[in-house]
Amino acid sequence: MESVEPNTGPPLRDLHGIAGTRPPLHRRAPETFAWKTMLEDGETLYAQIKSVSNQPGHATLPEFCSGVLADIGTGAVGRLVVDLRHNSGGSRELLLPFVEGLAGLDRINQPDRLFVVVGHETFSAALWAALDFVNRTRATLVGEPSGGRPNFYGETRSAETPAHHVPFTWASRMNGRTDRGGQSESLAPAIVVRERFADYVAGRDPVLDRVLRQMAPDSLQPERSVAGQVLTSVGDPPIRIRVEESFKYVGGQRFVLRGTVDAEQHFFVEANDQKAIRRMYWIQFERFLPGRSGPYSYDADRPVILSGLELRAHVRRFAEPPAPDSDRRRAYEYLELAGYAVPTPATRARLVYLPGESRRQEVMIVYLEPAITGTELTEQESASILRRALAGVSIVG
Repeated sequence: MESVEPNTGPPLRDLHGIAGTRPPLHRRAPETFAWKTMLEDGETLYAQIKSVSNQPGHATLPEFCSGVLADIGTGAVGRLVVDLRHNSGGSRELLLPFVEGLAGLDRINQPDRLFVVVGHETFSAALWAALDFVNRTRATLVGEPSGGRPNFYGETRSAETPAHHVPFTWASRMNGRTDRGGQSESLAPAIVVRERFADYVAGRDPVLDRVLRQMAPDSLQPERSVAGQVLTSVGDPPIRIRVEESFKYVGGQRFVLRGTVDAEQHFFVEANDQKAIRRMYWIQFERFLPGRSGPYSYDADRPVILSGLELRAHVRRFAEPPAPDSDRRRAYEYLELAGYAVPTPATRARLVYLPGESRRQEVMIVYLEPAITGTELTEQESASILRRALAGVSIVG
């Protein structure tokens, strides 16, 4: 299988003057319309298409797409990511056979095996191609909402004024669709992932990170339950936690974190009408998987008492995005998928309870609120947020 790995030369110097930054994968072939490579997992083929047109001096777009289908036909490809986020359009007919070809491949044409990335630069024929994926395949769309409506004026023509020969262009045709998604203001992906400049500087692609986690077989059903404002854990450990009435329970998730621990998260938020989070509690249960080393240690954190139970407390500010494989990243993604805006920068107070002598289990109560700046906290500020964290939650029963 041919694998194209662009930009093997010096590190990128971007427009903001940052030297030595290696750009994320989707930014590594700025002059190439279409390219592909196998990702490090050895199963996922990444194919980026930045124009629905043929690039002079390269294989035509239909030839490139035929190559992708041929790669899948070898049996070496278990999953496919088609990245259209930087595609501003071209001729839809060039990409439609590719979509139809993928629709006929049952092994790949599954929501957890076929992913299409879109963003604010996806419009015109590229937007229609994304809609073709929505309506003709079982692909999962990931990324940010498109930058234009699916129904738009196009088919541009060029001319010049007769007297002064000033060139101009105009849209000669209204392109309209009536199928699913065709009448919307923009094409919204099923999984919304926002890209931040800090991710770019760090060479991270949060969209691709999210796709890879979506494909990973580590999703589990939560074991704990919530009734009203009370979160109940029957075992590992048995405990009931009450959150004050101003916070709304928005759900929970369970997964294997970094291949080491069984983690379960539950979220209570206080937000405005636009779902911007003012304050939140994120309650997390963890236990080491069998055969994984431990124990947990929070000896450096300060002891505090909550409802007669000793916990360990730590307060800090976050100005940077969470690491791709962190529990904070999982928490933020869950909330963003539910439509909430997580504050950045933010201040958090972490309260940890370690039940039993083995210290292979923990209960973590995280209180989070917006911060004005990302500067270090003073002792007075730390004490203040810790008081607020302890005031809104209690151990009951």
